[in-house]
Amino acid sequence: MKRSILLLLLSVMLWSCASPGMKWESIPEDKRATSVIYEIPGVGGDALFQRTVNWMNTAVVKKGGRIVQADKIGGSLSAKVMTTYNNMFVEVPASYTMRVNFKDGKVRVTCYDFEDYWGEYQKRARPVEDADFLRQLMKKANEKKEALFAYLKSGSPVAEEEW
Repeated sequence: MKRSILLLLLSVMLWSCASPGMKWESIPEDKRATSVIYEIPGVGGDALFQRTVNWMNTAVVKKGGRIVQADKIGGSLSAKVMTTYNNMFVEVPASYTMRVNFKDGKVRVTCYDFEDYWGEYQKRARPVEDADFLRQLMKKANEKKEALFAYLKSGSPVAEEEW
């Protein structure tokens, strides 16, 4: 009798450890990017390019990121954006690539290649695969895209942080 109760209790404990809520969730690779097209009527592609470069220098480069590729003739600009996500009690450094394509009156912003940094000096990059962490990074990328759009519409910097 004691043995069967103990066996039942042990099997319930093991079953609870394997519950679906405890499993690691992954987002498929084709869903690990976010893209949006903004319309800015009356503004040419060259002006949009120059405004985006100005915004990137303020919002990305000064915060540890870098402009990776700038092609005014081809109408594209790519930058590595530095950010963090929350892993329980630790802020994990992360980055993603933001690509901006220009046409007269239109801008397409795509964020992809989400990576985090681990190791002794946090220099080793690896792709972010955990769904919760990826959602955090995508939310931050969407906020960054909205800040870019607000800047492109107004032509003047939008304060991200008030002092």
